[in-house]
Amino acid sequence: MGFSGELKSASGHYEEFICAICVQLVDLEESVLTSCSHVYCRSCMEEWLRRKRSCPTCNKDLSLQSTSQLPLLRYGSPLAWRVLSRIRISCPLNACSWEGDYSELQAHLQSSSEHVQDAEQSKRETALALKEQANAKYSARAFRDALQLYTKAISFCDDISALYSNRAAVYLALGQYAAARDDAQRAVALDAGFAKAWVRCAKALVGLGDLDEAAAILRRVPAQVAAEPGVRHAQREMDRLRDLYRTAKAALAAGDFNKARGAASPLLSESSAPNVLLLAARSECEAGSCQRALKLALQVLRADSSEPAAYVVRSLAMLYNGEVDESIKYVREALRLSPDDKEALQLFRKIKSVRGHFADAKVALDAKQHDAAVASLNHIVESEMVPRRSTLYVQALAERANALFRAGRLDDALKDCASAIYLQEDNKRAWLTKVYALHALGRHETALRELEPVMQGWGQQDAVIRGAYEKAQFEVRKAKRPNYYEALSPKEGARPLSTVSSEPEIKAAYKLRALECHPDRLGPDASSEERKRCEEEFKLAGEALEILTDSFKRKLYDEGFDKAAIEERVQRASEQHHGRSHHHHR
Repeated sequence: MGFSGELKSASGHYEEFICAICVQLVDLEESVLTSCSHVYCRSCMEEWLRRKRSCPTCNKDLSLQSTSQLPLLRYGSPLAWRVLSRIRISCPLNACSWEGDYSELQAHLQSSSEHVQDAEQSKRETALALKEQANAKYSARAFRDALQLYTKAISFCDDISALYSNRAAVYLALGQYAAARDDAQRAVALDAGFAKAWVRCAKALVGLGDLDEAAAILRRVPAQVAAEPGVRHAQREMDRLRDLYRTAKAALAAGDFNKARGAASPLLSESSAPNVLLLAARSECEAGSCQRALKLALQVLRADSSEPAAYVVRSLAMLYNGEVDESIKYVREALRLSPDDKEALQLFRKIKSVRGHFADAKVALDAKQHDAAVASLNHIVESEMVPRRSTLYVQALAERANALFRAGRLDDALKDCASAIYLQEDNKRAWLTKVYALHALGRHETALRELEPVMQGWGQQDAVIRGAYEKAQFEVRKAKRPNYYEALSPKEGARPLSTVSSEPEIKAAYKLRALECHPDRLGPDASSEERKRCEEEFKLAGEALEILTDSFKRKLYDEGFDKAAIEERVQRASEQHHGRSHHHHR
């Protein structure tokens, strides 16, 4: 709704500022500008866009714009806003002769020196006229202007219940719930049959976090008020919120954290009171959703930095999120504010215990006392100390998997890795330990196969994971390559070759092996399969001789490279040598 009073400027000056929806001069501070350059009251446009997604004036499609995306006229077109602010108007209050610019109207209405004569003649009439102007500001969502006008109206006549009730609605919109409660209670005291005042009082109590009283107060209304549809609906809603709050508290105390979270979560859209926020934060935290808990606790601290319970919840969330050293700072602040807080003291001891177990495990691993490290981490993993879905629990699992791997308990290590990865898919520690364990078991292809989807996702940009993937590729190729030492070792009458065999030993072995597998030694009765086998063995022996009698190639083979990789590196070395020689001759 806009300004409904008398306009003194010529129509040509204000026609483009008449809202096509309410057909009034748009509100000065709450007017919006569409992409097609038409001006509307913001509240009118909000209601319009809920029903239709086109401009009321030119029918242009506005489906890509919400009301929040429409700029205020003041910022969207400062020049047009200045023209609007200078439209001449008269005071909308009865018998007031004031005329002036539109931008001066609010200051005139709020001035304590204006309307004094009118107030002397009819305080109630002036108060009601101010109420109508305040109602228009409220409809235009100009809540602070509405607050000032309601307050001025009350200064003229303080026994009109609607003034207090309406000002309570403004306080609710501004989030000032204590003031809203006080005004609603004053309205009810003046008129016990004012249904809206009762409902607004209940809403204010919800905003303050007193959900039990919010439900109870609507059960104390007079019979004629209780029969009204709006009050009955509010009673059901307040009962629902009270029951959710009670359920969340009881579930949290009973250790049913998912149920507590499910009950507390809907309350957040109805109340931002500290007790509601912290109940939801505790539920989220104990259910393992630490990031959400951290945000909720921080919201309370920003509103009141001296609230010990908020420091406790934030400390707990940080602990479960794996930020052990940071968590102890917050619990110490809680104890500074409230030295006898039992919950803070218990949390402080828990943090010290967790930190001690991790520290003991690290010391034991450094000393190669792997079983002792596992035992230290068991205190975290196998107890009820931390939620099973928390980051801290996953960290402890991954650390225990590493200790089990170092202790040679590979199957147990793989089980812990699987659990950690299930809970946190991108846990790098668990992935690396899993891959190391698979390699230790000779399951190189499994390690490579497991890492492939990781490399297609989050691991693609991680140098350590990429290195593990390349290592797995290398191990797979290494496992598939032929054993050249075995290929040259004679079947009978000679010691098998190994990595310590000399070049003369290798050449001598080749001569014996060649005689054994040369295809020409086969008689005319040999089968085609036997002849083919001899040809393959003879070819492999020649390939082995080539690699093992070249010092550079043999070194690469002993390091695990296959024939293709060896040839690639020989080619690269040759090109580099050629490049250096060419540069030298220039």
